[in-house]
Amino acid sequence: MDLLITPWTFPAAETATPASGRGPRVHLVDMPGHGTAAVGAQIALPSSVESQESEGIVSALAEAHQLVFDGQRTAPVFRRSAVAMHGGCDHQGPKFLADCLPDEVLLVVRQLLSLTDPPAISPEQWTALRERRLAELKAEADTPPALANKVFQEAIHDATHRYARPLGGMISSVGRLDRDELTRLVEAWVRPSAIDIVIVADLARVAVADVCRLVAGYRDRNRRPEPLADPPRGTAGPSETVVPAQLAGEDAYLIAGDFAIDRRDADWPAARMIAQLLGGTVDSVLSEELRGRRSLTYGVESRFVPYTQGGIFYIKLSTARDRVREAQSAIRDTLAAVRMDGFDVGRIISERDRMVDDAPRLYESPLGVAHQYTELISCGLAPTYIDEHMEQVAALEPDRVHDALIRLVDPAEMHVAIVANGLQGA
Repeated sequence: MDLLITPWTFPAAETATPASGRGPRVHLVDMPGHGTAAVGAQIALPSSVESQESEGIVSALAEAHQLVFDGQRTAPVFRRSAVAMHGGCDHQGPKFLADCLPDEVLLVVRQLLSLTDPPAISPEQWTALRERRLAELKAEADTPPALANKVFQEAIHDATHRYARPLGGMISSVGRLDRDELTRLVEAWVRPSAIDIVIVADLARVAVADVCRLVAGYRDRNRRPEPLADPPRGTAGPSETVVPAQLAGEDAYLIAGDFAIDRRDADWPAARMIAQLLGGTVDSVLSEELRGRRSLTYGVESRFVPYTQGGIFYIKLSTARDRVREAQSAIRDTLAAVRMDGFDVGRIISERDRMVDDAPRLYESPLGVAHQYTELISCGLAPTYIDEHMEQVAALEPDRVHDALIRLVDPAEMHVAIVANGLQGA
């Protein structure tokens, strides 16, 4: 008897968009049989709305809302609930994700709709938030990995672009922020139609009609300007920046890479594989050479990081200060060799199979699906993107991966950032 195996597909969503286009969009994803639910929310509030004097305010808004949500945990309605709310922010805006029970979805949506208003935090809470942010920024200035990353971002991005500076702001800008700036930001840019809410659950156990009625009561009171698109711009390499720092030990920290592609690029499936084969595991090409054969580092990492448009490719590691130049040369030589000879075919096939097999496990829970949907919405990608992407991954052949490697990774054009004691520039 032959068994019919249904191919895995990413759970589909039904989107309820207000007829007026002036309210939140609700995306419903049915996952029958699950006893838990997840609710995600994203505010379309890119960091490009910040002035140079207010850099870090979008990130601070996300943190302030999280303080409010945390404070609500003591309210009677939440005391017996299973709701766990977690917030964050990237250059596209604040994001929140809640893990809850199906009958708590309405409660969570009501919480998330408060994102349309300025966060109700006290002056004392704001001062503590800002002081904590300043302390983190000052600590990062003395932390080799964070310092190297900052220098690297400055090198690969156009100096005038927001992405060239930390999302959380600079010490100078954060020090100037005040609580009223949160109110001004929300009043200028945040409106109901800027919010997307994703509900992933066994929808038969969720009060969907009540959720839709609640959301329908939120409408933009007036027209507000849309944030202007400001795609990041890369700079041509190569470049090298060496930062002398007083490190606790004798280690140096190195990042090498370049401006790269985003998820929409035809080479993106190959790019994900290339990053894994180069430095995604302990038996990757760079790890075997730099860690295994040369004992230059305990570990090396490589990754393609996509933005909404464009992205970055990086290789990073720590090594002994007196061996950092050797590590830099080893990276360059290893990349040149793999560009010449290609990856081992068996490794490509194995990695391709792993990527395909892992997809269902990544999205087997409502929380995983809600997180991914929130990312798709943030990047302006259709829900069908995941299935299309996995079809492209499954079709990857060694020649296609090698061709993409030649196009995407050129050691002769990379930007390099090094943080080390007493090391001079090239």
